[in-house]
Order: sequence, then C-alpha cells, then structure tokens
Amino acid sequence: MRLRFLPVQLALAALLGAAAPAAASAAPPRLQVALEALFLQPAGSATRGFGGGVQLAYRLTDRLSLAADAGELVSRAGSFHSFAGGCRVAGGVALGG
Repeated sequence: MRLRFLPVQLALAALLGAAAPAAASAAPPRLQVALEALFLQPAGSATRGFGGGVQLAYRLTDRLSLAADAGELVSRAGSFHSFAGGCRVAGGVALGG
C-alpha cells in the first residue's frame, strides 16, 4: 500500500502544528482544532471504509465561531474527500422579541 499526501492534507498538518502553541496558553483559545474519526457502512461492502479529518474553528465572540472541516474516507471503491464550512453558535439562540 502506497501512501500519498495531497496539498490539502499537508496544509492541515501545518495548521495543526501552528495551533499547538496556542493550545498551551492559559487564555481561552481563539483557534480550536478537533480531530475526527470517520467510518462509513453503506449497504454494500465495496464502499465500506474508514478515514479521518480535522475541524478548525476560529472564535469571533464568546458564542460565535467560524468553522471549516476537511476529511478523507478510504474504501475499496476509492477515496472520498469532504469539505465543509460555516458558522457555529454556542448555546441556545433566542429569536423574537
């Protein structure tokens, strides 16, 4: 089995390395990093697989963050990549007046 790395994977590894000193500070971190484990079990065994990913979130306020996620799933049918992004709100959101 030969491993190959895409530029996206190398960039995510560099971001993880850059986030390590920020995690050591005593203040709440503005940059949050979460490692993810992925598992897919559809109907057929050919597409069953495993993988991993990383989520990066940058805290704008005490309740609002911008988040981005990238992952890769490896199966017999091939490799699948996923990318996502959006806003994350901590706690409940009150609407109306």
